[in-house]
Amino acid sequence: MNTFEKGRNIYKKLKAKLEKSSKGKIVAIEPDSGGYVIGIDELDAALKAQHEFPGKIFDFFRIGFPAVHKFRRKKWME
Repeated sequence: MNTFEKGRNIYKKLKAKLEKSSKGKIVAIEPDSGGYVIGIDELDAALKAQHEFPGKIFDFFRIGFPAVHKFRRKKWME
């Protein structure tokens, strides 16, 4: 199992709990320990995660949503 799969499995276990108080925020999960931090955006979560788990790799999830980012194609790009 790769680190993203570990992180996704941890998120699935935490999802219901986190959605009650933090829907829309970003969770950064350290997949080896299962530890996590929550931030208001990706940068906030990344900075907290680096402080809490120095030198580790993280998986990021937007709590309650299928993706961290949305990509919208602008009309002017067509």
